[in-house]
Amino acid sequence: MKSYVYLFLAIFSAYIGSSMLKISNGFTVIWATAVCIIVYVLSYYFFSVALKKIPLFLGYAIWSALSTVGNFVIGIYIFDWVCDFFNCWIYHEINQLSTWLFARIFI
Repeated sequence: MKSYVYLFLAIFSAYIGSSMLKISNGFTVIWATAVCIIVYVLSYYFFSVALKKIPLFLGYAIWSALSTVGNFVIGIYIFDWVCDFFNCWIYHEINQLSTWLFARIFI
């Protein structure tokens, strides 16, 4: 159970890191770049601790799926990303592919 706490800390850190990556504007904003690097290092640390008990395929599937969905929501609500038909279609296709792969692994 503690491993899943570390996994969700890794996911939350990845949310912050992705947001700082956007704010850093190609690593030209120094404070955002520094926060991005620090938070990504923390994210990988938490992920490595979580992988002591969680199998790699399961941890990575959870991490990538929740990171994709979370960054999609953050993009819409914080960065005012417009979800037009094309962008939402691509997001839907990526989610369908990851769901299909997830089902193939476990079934």
